[in-house]
Amino acid sequence: MGSTVLMSSVKIDLIVRFMLRANESYDKANTQFLNFIDNSQIITEYSVINARKNLDNIRNHLFMALGATLFFIIVASFKLSQIFLSDIKIIISSLSGLADGNTNIPIPRGERKDELGIVNHVLEVFREALIRRDVVEVQLNKEISKRKQTEMSVRKTEERFRALYEDNPLILFTIDQDGKILSLNRRGASQFGFSSDELLGSSIFKLVMSDDLGDAKKMIQQCTSLPGTRRQLTLRNTHKNGNIIWLRETAQAIKYNNNDSERSEIMLACEDVTEAQDLSAKLSYQATHDELTELVNRWEFERRVTRTLETAKNEKKQHVLCYIDLDHFKIINDTYGHAAGDQLLIQITKELQKHIRSRDTIARLGGDEFGILFELCSMAAGLRAANVLVKAIEAFRFPWGNHVFRIGSSIGVVEINELSVDYGTLLSEVDTACYLAKDLGGNRVQAHEANSEQLAKRRGQMFWANQIPKAIEANQFELYYQTISPLNKSNELHIELLIRFRNEQDEIISPAVFLPAAERYHLSSSIDKWVVNRAFSMLNKMKKDAPIIGQCSINLSGTSMGNADFLQFLLKKTDEFKIQPNHICFEITETAIISNLHAAKKFMMRLRDKGFMFALDDFGTGLSSYEYLKELPVDKLKIDGVFIRDIDKDPIKQAMVKSINEIGHVMGLETIAEFVETKSILDMLKEIQVDYAQGYYISKPQPFANIAAIEKSEQLPAISKAD
Repeated sequence: MGSTVLMSSVKIDLIVRFMLRANESYDKANTQFLNFIDNSQIITEYSVINARKNLDNIRNHLFMALGATLFFIIVASFKLSQIFLSDIKIIISSLSGLADGNTNIPIPRGERKDELGIVNHVLEVFREALIRRDVVEVQLNKEISKRKQTEMSVRKTEERFRALYEDNPLILFTIDQDGKILSLNRRGASQFGFSSDELLGSSIFKLVMSDDLGDAKKMIQQCTSLPGTRRQLTLRNTHKNGNIIWLRETAQAIKYNNNDSERSEIMLACEDVTEAQDLSAKLSYQATHDELTELVNRWEFERRVTRTLETAKNEKKQHVLCYIDLDHFKIINDTYGHAAGDQLLIQITKELQKHIRSRDTIARLGGDEFGILFELCSMAAGLRAANVLVKAIEAFRFPWGNHVFRIGSSIGVVEINELSVDYGTLLSEVDTACYLAKDLGGNRVQAHEANSEQLAKRRGQMFWANQIPKAIEANQFELYYQTISPLNKSNELHIELLIRFRNEQDEIISPAVFLPAAERYHLSSSIDKWVVNRAFSMLNKMKKDAPIIGQCSINLSGTSMGNADFLQFLLKKTDEFKIQPNHICFEITETAIISNLHAAKKFMMRLRDKGFMFALDDFGTGLSSYEYLKELPVDKLKIDGVFIRDIDKDPIKQAMVKSINEIGHVMGLETIAEFVETKSILDMLKEIQVDYAQGYYISKPQPFANIAAIEKSEQLPAISKAD
């Protein structure tokens, strides 16, 4: 029995020693693990897994020891069952619980000094180790969960940043101070038509247009020399396909140390402003160019002429300014419509562009008026160039429908030199020269000459062009009348209204002075409106006091007959002043009708339907008078004074007047002879049987306001007394 117990004691002692060594290993490993946790700045999941493996190895050693103890107890249980049975049951229960990880299993804490006491002590140590391990494991799991959340947040932040960087609408570059591309976002590369790999490592300057390259390099140099300072510049870059990309580039340099050396990297953010630049360029083009012909317009032409005027004064250089007016354009435009007129202007533009230098400027200044600026050109060379243009326009043919038209041109030329005053003066001089060329027959070039009598006359017309609108507003025009006496002893009083101008010196100015300017500068219709308004108003007031006016003749210009607004104005005034249309006869000239035959006929028919009458003034001077006379809705013919003068002495003029009178009567028209200045002329007209006579022999023009003072017995003074 004693030897058995001794043998058992020896074996138990060996097992206990084994367990103690295992416990020491566990304590050492556990201490190292805890120190690692406490001292580590970064705990990774990998490090925790390795620590757990070490603890599990220690635990396996303990369980091996426990297993050996259990085996020993089973072998020895037969002899020791009576001695150790109760203690062994407790140990077995504790071992079973610890094996399941239950640290709440009670372990005897007696003062036994034998092997079982040592076993209990070892079990207590093991349980405490398991408790400490569980606490550490909970802490580790919390730390791992926290670190995983942090890593996930960092990963999401990085993904958001990457997405924001790669797909940012801005083109983002990182370049070194030499312009080498270190990084760029994917969207930026695609906007250039490249992939990121194609651009990485290449020079940013290869994308910049050559004209802007200097500015781009200067911006990078400024950023490098002053890190942290932003620079912004709009530059032109090139797409892979060659198209221009406008970029508003913002650059800023950031310094960093690299191997003990300081370098700079430039952050470059580029906004694509191509669409805005294109729109701006389009608006700028529209502001400076004529929409129809695509030539520069009047305002841009003025700017360019003013610029050359400065070089002429400061650098003593010479230039030439031309002013072109097309002949017969208005006839084509009015007869065949604006579509024909527009097409004619487009084709003329192309023709003119064939004969000027690339450095010269051609502009459309008005409806059918063009300006040409010959830069760095002498007057002699400018005149030669202008004559080439006249011949080119003369040779030009304009097909429209079944017709082919010829047009001509009148060109004024003026030199721009150091003595030139300003743009307004230059334009006035060249405009005057141009219309002098037109007055001289057209299809020619006229140079401006400061002392020219003809140019002085033209300048006078320009004066009246400014004066006429002021005169209308200030009511400086006056109406005069001249009697048109019937030669058949009728008692009706016929008169023609004539316009005069009263200046500041109270002088009466003849219409021959200012009417040519009104025609030239398209002011005739304004004068016609003033006359109609004043005449209708005065006729309305004279109804009770004035003698009976059988008929009142009013002159109308060709401009008014082609103006729909004037027609409406006339009809409105007729109703306003209660005018009887059959007492009004409108006098129009052949020239006015020919310039716009279709519109004139339409105008006349509308008014004749209302009861107004028409007289064809200055008849006989037109080459085609008899041809179209039968088509015109006129009631009277006024035989031009050139045939009436000397009719009593010149048999040819007498025959011509007789012929005109007979044709008029055959067509049912009344005839009126102008410029009747002697009794012999009057007698001849009676013999020819002309219906009416007008001239100084009958009566001189008198103020219309005085007509109310005429006594009825004096209605026909000249004719009655002559008879």
